[in-house]
Amino acid sequence: MNWNYRGFSFFFLLAVSLLTGFGLPHLRTDTTSFSLISQFDPDRDALEQVLKEFGADKRTRIYLRDDKLWTEAKLLLLRELHTELEGLDFVERVDDLFTHRLIRGKGGELETGEILPGIPQEKGELEKIRDKAVNDPLVAGSLLSRDGKWTALTLSLKEEKEGKGINNKRQTALEDLVTAHRKDFQEIFEIGPQRLDAEFHEALVKDCLLLGPAFALLVSLTVLLLLRCWASALVPLATAGLALLWTFGAMGWAGIPLTISGAMLPPFVICFAFISGVHVVFVCRQTKQRDRSPLGARSVMKLVGINFFTVIVMATGLSAYAATGIEFIKGFALAAIFAGLANGVALLMVLPHVLYFVESRKSGDCKAPSGKNEADAPGKLLKLTISSPASTVAIVLFFTAFSLYQGARLTASADPTSYFRASSPLLRQIKELKEAMSGTKTFRITLSSDKENAFLEPRNIERLTIIQKFLEKQGMFASSTSLADLLSLANREFLGGSQKHYLPPKKKELIAQYLLLFNRQELSDYASHDLRRATILVRHEIAGSELLNDYVKELKNVISNVAGVDMKASVTGENLMENAGATLLHRAWGRSLLLQGAVVLLMVSLMFTSPFGGVAALTLSVIPMITTLGLMGATQVPLNIGTAMVFIVTFGFILNGTLHLFSRYCDLCRTTPDYSLAVLKSLREETLPMGVTAIALIAGFFLLVFSNFSFVAQMGLFAAAGLVFSVLTLFWVAPLVLSRIRLVGLYEILQMSVKKGPLEKSSLFKGMTRYQIKKAILISELHEFEPGMLLVEQGSIGRSMFLILEGEAEVVLQRGGELEERRLAILEPGQVFGEIGYVMENKRSADVRAMTRVHALRFDYEQMKNDLKFFPFIVAKINFNMCRIMGERLAGAVDTLTNYEDRK
Repeated sequence: MNWNYRGFSFFFLLAVSLLTGFGLPHLRTDTTSFSLISQFDPDRDALEQVLKEFGADKRTRIYLRDDKLWTEAKLLLLRELHTELEGLDFVERVDDLFTHRLIRGKGGELETGEILPGIPQEKGELEKIRDKAVNDPLVAGSLLSRDGKWTALTLSLKEEKEGKGINNKRQTALEDLVTAHRKDFQEIFEIGPQRLDAEFHEALVKDCLLLGPAFALLVSLTVLLLLRCWASALVPLATAGLALLWTFGAMGWAGIPLTISGAMLPPFVICFAFISGVHVVFVCRQTKQRDRSPLGARSVMKLVGINFFTVIVMATGLSAYAATGIEFIKGFALAAIFAGLANGVALLMVLPHVLYFVESRKSGDCKAPSGKNEADAPGKLLKLTISSPASTVAIVLFFTAFSLYQGARLTASADPTSYFRASSPLLRQIKELKEAMSGTKTFRITLSSDKENAFLEPRNIERLTIIQKFLEKQGMFASSTSLADLLSLANREFLGGSQKHYLPPKKKELIAQYLLLFNRQELSDYASHDLRRATILVRHEIAGSELLNDYVKELKNVISNVAGVDMKASVTGENLMENAGATLLHRAWGRSLLLQGAVVLLMVSLMFTSPFGGVAALTLSVIPMITTLGLMGATQVPLNIGTAMVFIVTFGFILNGTLHLFSRYCDLCRTTPDYSLAVLKSLREETLPMGVTAIALIAGFFLLVFSNFSFVAQMGLFAAAGLVFSVLTLFWVAPLVLSRIRLVGLYEILQMSVKKGPLEKSSLFKGMTRYQIKKAILISELHEFEPGMLLVEQGSIGRSMFLILEGEAEVVLQRGGELEERRLAILEPGQVFGEIGYVMENKRSADVRAMTRVHALRFDYEQMKNDLKFFPFIVAKINFNMCRIMGERLAGAVDTLTNYEDRK
């Protein structure tokens, strides 16, 4: 493959790699929770304000359990832990059993004091303290479990000088401290944004450094083993490596962080590199084996063009995800789009070097494994499909309808904790807390007024109570705490401690007195300093994003009514806004499928100059995606960033295979009038590269089950399933579709060179544009004849007419045997013969023999009759011109006969 741009491509690869490589040191990761929140979310600014105002801008919690927690020894160890945590330079304060104050009524008066001002030695005294703490609604479920065996220490962390992001030193110090006290308690661990960020970061690094290379190695070895062609494994591996280098480097220069979704980027890019690269190399090598010559640059450009079109469709689908504004999704989508385009460029630049190296050593031919006859399988499948089309259509419709029914159950999830595997220690610990405490996830309901001291008014406190009662009625949230609870607790204790008095006071003066019992720090979680705003802290452990979003939507409607016109209401929380991303993801997924479908329908119709081609390609692309959707619905796996990418992978694979199949079918239709035979040959030639690519990628995607992220593992499993469905569609349904359509490639039309003169002046193409002439040539059959060969034999029966493209032929009339013949005419380029046989079945009246090497187009009657529905204007124009030709010849014959009679 001696292309003259091998030198240019080498320096281009080197320059781009060096340029992007210097951007790698600038690549940063962002695994913070804010990367999961859409930048377009109207509540984003409100969230930041609420977090700062109510002292919750940076918090984490340490939970511990011990059956003997309420003993002097364990409480002393707990105090020691408290002291050590306060000693950490990044901890602002620690809230726990040693800092929380209880309100007690005594003799018609109220007094406050810490739960544990000291640690009594008597067991009975400790049990009394425990019982009082458990009966305090502000303590139970929050600081202390109802059985008294679990407790929590809440750490308020100082603002980080370097801004938002993970601080490894902080997390390491915290983990070291927790580890040091693990021997003191039966169970102790931290749960909070700090730990979540750290675990996300660790899992991301492991996946990128270990799972990505393992995926590439497994896919490469599988291709090499099945094809025994190292070029087919090397080219896509090299292009994937370059695409990843360029992508990560460009992200570093552009300041785009690598979020946890970046764990999918290496397998995603490698997947598309092998989908495109294996096919291109295979066709190049097979062409050399078949024709004993390298594939021409134009043909390679056609193959690469198909791959670029696949990337464009993929990029169109990914653009819908980039528009969500969620950095977690947006960053991956932009990186994947760039990587796809980079892969196409890298393939174009790498291919000539590898193929030249292979050809120079006369090695690397792609071969099927011995002992198997792959060519028989497509033939049998095609025969089965075409012989019983009704059965095939019925089966496909049944599974499609069933899959749509199951897919209707699909839900979306954007809960960060669901991104960990079920076996994760974090999820196990959260499950334990769900049963013992009031939930690790929180959000806040805030009511705001323009009036100072608005929440000294009983009617405003009552609004808080109404909202909390509705939360209880919903029955989905673990607990809620507000300023109304603080006042209700004080009121209960003041009136003797009976639970029936657990109500907020009805008088403004009493509210003001009760508030004096609490210090500023205790009130800061529930009210602003000027009492213009009050907040309800809600705890929960709801895992399903759509379920949580539905209940929050219902809650917002109630809050809006309760707030009325004189107050502003908001429902904010990092967890809520993260889960709100599920709705955005679901919408982006729908838009992605619609955009891809529209692009395929439009562009394939243009590529193959027929709307039937666009509809056929879209039909074949939709079937495996619907089936995959049904499988996800049946197994109740939610739509998340990983499973959403399954549809991009599936669409890309089946579209790429469909385009290669269509392209080869276009070429073969020019050599035979039997479309079924053309389909069979196309399928036989495309079976091996598509099948091997599918097997290799399925093996690679199954490897992703070992990912540290559940969404990556789910992407692997369902992408493998999608590839299986794609292969079945291509080898089972595609033959049925292809055998009923006729396609002409736009690429062939554009690259065809039609000489001015003979063809444009040909009577058969009269009144047709150059484009229409090219298309007419491409829907006919092209035949080559050596000198002396017969194009038409006298006495034979045929329903075809011919048009000379190149060379000359003679029309010879045989009389009394082959030794007696008479030359009637010499045919030159542009001339037509055999039109009588085309119109009606009769014996040929003379031989047509090639005088030189002849290229001729054959127009078969049955084929043209079939093509009339696909290319009505072209076929009708040819038939009209052919009638004119016959009319002119008939008129000439009549004139000749008339002149002959006149001479007699």
